[in-house]
Amino acid sequence: MVKRINGPVADVSDATIKTPTVNPLDALSAEAAGIENQGVREAEKQAEKQEKQEVDTLAADLAGALKMAATVAQPAIWWLTPEQFAGLWGDSVQRAVAESGAEIMRRHGLTMGDMLSKYGPYIALAGALGPSTLATVAAFKREKQKMIAEQKGGADASNKAG
Repeated sequence: MVKRINGPVADVSDATIKTPTVNPLDALSAEAAGIENQGVREAEKQAEKQEKQEVDTLAADLAGALKMAATVAQPAIWWLTPEQFAGLWGDSVQRAVAESGAEIMRRHGLTMGDMLSKYGPYIALAGALGPSTLATVAAFKREKQKMIAEQKGGADASNKAG
């Protein structure tokens, strides 16, 4: 026995797959936005590359100035051992100072030329006064040590006599 199903009759149009319609202008605007974003990303990469190059140049200039200062400072600070001097003026210290100094200089729009023209007279004054100041401090330390030694010697002699 065949059972009969009652219901609406199917139409051929029901069998077609209906796809959402895409507006061609939407596709073009999406493509244009993608191109614009790509251009922005490339501009940002170029700016970062240029910024890094500026910082590297400033760091190299500053490292050269620090190397020159260390060369002058080493004989002036004669009482430091080579290990102590390396801890204060060694290559790793100079590199760290140059890198951080270069970042600060870039942030404030300074170059080595600006720094030297602005602070050159003060640097020259410090260079002129530095050696005599360091020698005076060293002489003061020696004299203080002698006085302490004499006081200890005098105290030891009075303790022995008493």
